[in-house]
Amino acid sequence: MYLAVEFQGLIAYWESTHRFTVSPALIHIDPYLALFVVERKNRRFHAGARWKQILRLFSIAMRVGRCDLDLLLDPYFLHFPKRTDEVAWYPGIEARSANLADPQLHRHDPADLI
Repeated sequence: MYLAVEFQGLIAYWESTHRFTVSPALIHIDPYLALFVVERKNRRFHAGARWKQILRLFSIAMRVGRCDLDLLLDPYFLHFPKRTDEVAWYPGIEARSANLADPQLHRHDPADLI
């Protein structure tokens, strides 16, 4: 059960941390994009509900000594950004913020994402 919930939750988490904006004009033109936007919102909502169910099970398991707090360090339990948080990501975002903080640094953007 956990592995299926984790996989679905990781998809929703990835979508929460990587911006793929779809303008209202594109939503009206392409029915696939309209469906994509609706399903993305639903995935986020359902991921939160599944997360609470799993967390209840883990809290019971922790109380009876079946697992410890290290389990909460799993990426699945990390905080989901709120929809209002600015979480846009693109290659080189770390390099750009480092260069803005220290103009003498001249850190280069990554050549690949691996």
